[in-house]
Amino acid sequence: MLKKLFMASLAVSMILGGGFTSCNMDDDDDDDDTIAVTGVTLDNSVLTLTVGGDTETLTATVSPSNATDSTITWTTADSTVAKVSDGVVTAVSGGITTITATAGGKSASANVFVKPASSSSITNTYSLDNLYGKAWENTTNGVGFAIIDESNYIWFHNNSSYTGATKGTYTVENVAADTYMLTSTSGGIYGVKVTSDSTITLTLGSSHNGGTYEMTHVFSSLFGNTYSGTQGQMTHTLSITDSANCTYKATPYMPNETAYTYTITGVTADNTAKTLTYTMQWYKDGDKKGTHTVLITDAGITFDSLALTKLE
Repeated sequence: MLKKLFMASLAVSMILGGGFTSCNMDDDDDDDDTIAVTGVTLDNSVLTLTVGGDTETLTATVSPSNATDSTITWTTADSTVAKVSDGVVTAVSGGITTITATAGGKSASANVFVKPASSSSITNTYSLDNLYGKAWENTTNGVGFAIIDESNYIWFHNNSSYTGATKGTYTVENVAADTYMLTSTSGGIYGVKVTSDSTITLTLGSSHNGGTYEMTHVFSSLFGNTYSGTQGQMTHTLSITDSANCTYKATPYMPNETAYTYTITGVTADNTAKTLTYTMQWYKDGDKKGTHTVLITDAGITFDSLALTKLE
């Protein structure tokens, strides 16, 4: 009898003291109910605003839709250019910035181009015309950009996804100090912030779906330079005055400089070789005189098949 009472008491003691854990088997499964965020997307990758109360609203979508914590945090890279609250972006001053939506460690961003109410008070250290004929690249991504002249540009790639170059025309607005917004006639937007004599920050918009690249100057300017070289007994001298005018002489047979006008009919870029090749149609007094190719490197140019060195 005593033995039975002892065993019964022991059983009750184990139950009350937690000796049996079978009733808690489901407790370890609580953490498995958490659904992590796998991605965040925005309904727009580019916004263009104007100072003076202009606003746009970005809508963020969190995936999956049943994520345990889908709280979105909005941030701006530069609150002096644009601010954001619950996705509502407000223009503050001229410039370029990035708005980012973050949830569960995932994020998505939109580039924001803000036009000033007036550009008359902007002071630039680097004017856009200092960039004409130059080109830059981001060596990590194989992305390049060249401003040919006051209305033409080249956007080029040399990476695993795409290799080639696209030439287009643009209009320009000075949106902040040393910062320019180039609007392509095909709908693309390029933000160019000049940070030094040899570096720019390129921000993409519209058809390019965003992206910001730090770029280094890799191709010498074609315009405003004189090139010379000797072949046999003849010395060739070519001066590229600007994006529409040049002079040429070949001594001793053509000792006097002859002035030509030209149009650029094509441009190709080679990131690997660090070269740009211009195809030019030359004119004299309105008459076509011939088509020439100019391959440009930092050392000089190849004019058709003739190597010419840039004169300092």
